[in-house]
Amino acid sequence: MQPVLNIDRNDDRWWYVGNDLHREDGPAVEFKTGSNFWYIDDKPHRTDGPAIMLYNGHNEWWLDGLRFTLDEWLEQTPGLTNEEKVMYKLAHG
Repeated sequence: MQPVLNIDRNDDRWWYVGNDLHREDGPAVEFKTGSNFWYIDDKPHRTDGPAIMLYNGHNEWWLDGLRFTLDEWLEQTPGLTNEEKVMYKLAHG
């Protein structure tokens, strides 16, 4: 099922499947301020970067609704090469 986009009065963008925040090809919530939140089945989740990216540079790493440190996330995320892990640490650590 395709997510449905809702745009609120602040021009923030929210993608839903049913009543759940859900989007597989980008953040499920995009705030006009620049903050972005990735959700799958109403749970914070992202395997290719931080699931929560705030406008002020704060990042949070989530998989299936569970929060991790960057190092824990790198160990839990399948398919990352050692080079990719180093690049994530340089970019976000």
